[in-house]
Amino acid sequence: MSRPELTGHASLFYNEKEARKYDSSSRMVGIQREITERAIELLKLPSDRPSFILDVGCGSGLSGQVCMYFIMFVLQLYEIAIYIHMFDLRG
Repeated sequence: MSRPELTGHASLFYNEKEARKYDSSSRMVGIQREITERAIELLKLPSDRPSFILDVGCGSGLSGQVCMYFIMFVLQLYEIAIYIHMFDLRG
């Protein structure tokens, strides 16, 4: 089987059915969580002023869930506001 992203536009393969399969795969959820946590770490968000995270093309929202948990943790630890805006651009 060829890789779906090489066969055509992503919207031809990544429909709601495939998104549900992706979201229910513990392996994919774990990988997405690790990637998102690392991305947040690389941002080196300041702990002394508010930050804004923009997630464009968030797909099924797995990264957004990780970001929301991170925001709750930071709010409790530092009492610093972090704003996140997520939206998906569908073609």
